[in-house]
Amino acid sequence: MDFIKKIATAGLGAVLLTEEKIKEVVDDLVKKGEMSELEGKSTVKDILNKIDENKKFIEDKIVEHFEVLMKKANIAAPSDIQKLEKRIEKLESLLKEKNKETK
Repeated sequence: MDFIKKIATAGLGAVLLTEEKIKEVVDDLVKKGEMSELEGKSTVKDILNKIDENKKFIEDKIVEHFEVLMKKANIAAPSDIQKLEKRIEKLESLLKEKNKETK
């Protein structure tokens, strides 16, 4: 999962660079009079919203593919381990109850 976080962080850095570049381009268009300041702000907001939507989609796909790869490699996912831990806790609790009853 750390690998996925590193990829996401790298993607976030790219998005921040992209955001700066988008603002720069739109500011130039506003200065040239090709776009009003209000249109510029709206355009930046729309583009950044699209980037956020795409970023979420890509992150979800990365996680999905990572989980498939883990299954193919026969590696337990963290969620699988958590389920097993809960089952073990329940079994231990039941065993303690049984031991109390037999004493």
